[in-house]
Amino acid sequence: MLHSFDLAVMSLVNALAERSLVFDRLVGLVHATTTLKGGLIVAVLCWLWADAARRASDPGARDPRAEVVRMFLAIVAAILIGRLAQVVLPERRRPILEPDLGIAFGAGASTENWERWSSLPSDHAVYLMAAATVFGFRSRGFGFAFAALMIVTQLLPRIYFGEHYPSDL
Repeated sequence: MLHSFDLAVMSLVNALAERSLVFDRLVGLVHATTTLKGGLIVAVLCWLWADAARRASDPGARDPRAEVVRMFLAIVAAILIGRLAQVVLPERRRPILEPDLGIAFGAGASTENWERWSSLPSDHAVYLMAAATVFGFRSRGFGFAFAALMIVTQLLPRIYFGEHYPSDL
């Protein structure tokens, strides 16, 4: 059963779907950019590692590289917990596979390979928000900025293309 929250958010996010092919393609391009999905996380972890190496020279300070390792392990743990939840929780069909919703999804939305994957929880939401959280421990402002960037460029497009319900994210 679809919650009214999911339907309301999906209707709002998808109000522009299929009205402009240029907009749909632009959203699709940003959504498919792997640099934003994983590359940015790796770049931030590398930057934190380099910064930790610089800070490690301070006498009496704890090894800041251990903080970066803990961040990485926290992201991996979140991914494992998310995958476990996907196996344990009841399967939830993806919105694009539900024609009775009456919602238009962005041009280019595909049903390919979605039949065998449950919608809940979103793997991307799990690891992107885990990364934002651990980055927020280092710098609250950066954590919020990273979360906002990922919501706009990765999570909202997942609703826009019918890959997830808002409550999956």
